[in-house]
Amino acid sequence: MKYKTYLFYIIGLLSLTPFVNAFIALLLGVVTGYYFEGHYEQKKNDKYSKQLLKIAIVGLGFTLTLTDVIKVSSQSISITVLSILSIFLVGYWLSKFFKLSPKMCFLIASGTAICGGSAIAAVAPVIRAKNQDISKSLIAIFLLNAVALFVFPILGKLFRMSDFQFGLWSAIAIHDTSSVAGASSSFSDVAFQIATITKLARTLWIIPLVFIASYYFKSKESKVSIPTFIILFVIATIVSTYFFNEEIKKYIKYFSKETLDLALFFIGTSLKPNKFKDFFSKPFLLAFILWLFISVFTFILIRLMY
Repeated sequence: MKYKTYLFYIIGLLSLTPFVNAFIALLLGVVTGYYFEGHYEQKKNDKYSKQLLKIAIVGLGFTLTLTDVIKVSSQSISITVLSILSIFLVGYWLSKFFKLSPKMCFLIASGTAICGGSAIAAVAPVIRAKNQDISKSLIAIFLLNAVALFVFPILGKLFRMSDFQFGLWSAIAIHDTSSVAGASSSFSDVAFQIATITKLARTLWIIPLVFIASYYFKSKESKVSIPTFIILFVIATIVSTYFFNEEIKKYIKYFSKETLDLALFFIGTSLKPNKFKDFFSKPFLLAFILWLFISVFTFILIRLMY
């Protein structure tokens, strides 16, 4: 019925109001998506969430300076490199234990180490992964992202992490950029800034990863490109540094935050109970243990170092 479709989107627009924060927007999406299932197209919602997320991230760039970006990136580079190397080493060992193929292991390790689904999509054609392996690895990453969105802000507050600590931790231990943005924005605005900068810098590791995959799996396919929204984020930061005052940045920051909340609403609609049926498959267990390992490992490191 048409009116239910209209009502669904009207409820979604509540996410743009100051009364709905990131966590509530996500929860609202989960509940509304379940109740109104069949009255909207999930593919459209997924498309909306991705586009809105990109707008929110570029908007954040207009509120930062080059000094902010360089400072955060330099502070996080060592722990980023260490986390990536440790994930691949532990993933290699676990794949032997679970008797999973090297390609499946590489897909899941790439998604855990770099940026979730984007990394998997980038390396899959290079290593000539089977569609079944790609699907299983994406599902595993998706499920863990869903858990992280809710659990990380709670743990961050429970352990009284600083904004910087939580922003850094969420950027490294959560897979997809959307989930990093959602979890960190639920914690604080500063954590959101730290997490976004760190995650975007981390995403650039897709480039060497593709070439390593090409060499390791003896593939001639090594095509890779930098996501457009990262380039736009850098341009926005440059514009902000030289042309915007604090008053303008305040309004853009508000717009960016509300846009992110709406993106989280649409992400929430994709979290259906039937998607959690693969919880105990071997690929999921590998992804879960890797995620648990990097979450605990980097939590300890961050608490000690910062």
